[in-house]
Amino acid sequence: MQKDLPNYFSINYILQQWGKAAGVEKKVSFHIARHTFATSLLTKGADIYTTSKLLGHQNLRTTQIYADVVDSKKKSAVVLGEPGFLSTLIGEDKYKYSSITLAGPLNGDDLRTLRMMAGRDINGNATEGILADIDIAGASIVAGGGEYGESRVTEEGVIGTGLFRSCQNLKHISLPMTAVKIEKDAFADCSSLRSLSVPASVVEITPSAGCTSLESIDVSPANVSYSCSDGVLMSIDGRKILWFPMGKKGEFVLPATVESLGNYAFRDCSIEKIVLPEGLTQLGQCIFYDSKVK
Repeated sequence: MQKDLPNYFSINYILQQWGKAAGVEKKVSFHIARHTFATSLLTKGADIYTTSKLLGHQNLRTTQIYADVVDSKKKSAVVLGEPGFLSTLIGEDKYKYSSITLAGPLNGDDLRTLRMMAGRDINGNATEGILADIDIAGASIVAGGGEYGESRVTEEGVIGTGLFRSCQNLKHISLPMTAVKIEKDAFADCSSLRSLSVPASVVEITPSAGCTSLESIDVSPANVSYSCSDGVLMSIDGRKILWFPMGKKGEFVLPATVESLGNYAFRDCSIEKIVLPEGLTQLGQCIFYDSKVK
């Protein structure tokens, strides 16, 4: 059986091809994949003993190295004791951050600063910001502060309309674990956004237009309102597609649970082939409008 397994060099070649296809600019290898696997497990709450066994480590001290990396990342998070002070804490370095992890309450002033770091000011004009990766899973959006943009203010637990509109550097965002609602076009025209993580707390989602690179919408398994299949946002029962990522390419096989497709379901999508399930009973109008489906 062992001789049928790919060798180290074959795996590296495969990973590099996947990296290129996904637009990953960093070096990709089997060694780096193991590091990513380990730190991701520990970051998501896996215990060090389980992680050690999955990695095949004989000595727990070897696994401890990964735990130290995760602890270091947690310590580097910007923690707000009260809302409205992100700009003060960041200081003159706000345009130097390419990634950031935030914890604590965020109001309109904080989100306005975050927008500027991600490339857009309150009026929608471009800034020098280069922020591409935002992790606010440990933060909470609260009412108060000034407008974050488009004459809009924050509401408790709401990812508001236009919050990250046209932040074209943004590639990934992990939303607050206390978020309950994602309003229409919260991420409109975020043309570099590739992945979006939806927490268990969210009960209402309206899609955003213009996310041309979006490939995956991941939903917490604990969410009771939504589910996802291969990065596609679906109703909790899997019968309806709610948001199909525009940047998803190649072939997509619709889950057997899907019974209907709404109007413009795959509008502007990059997918080239859709395999429909036998149980599909209802098709909306213009479902493939301006898409690349052949």
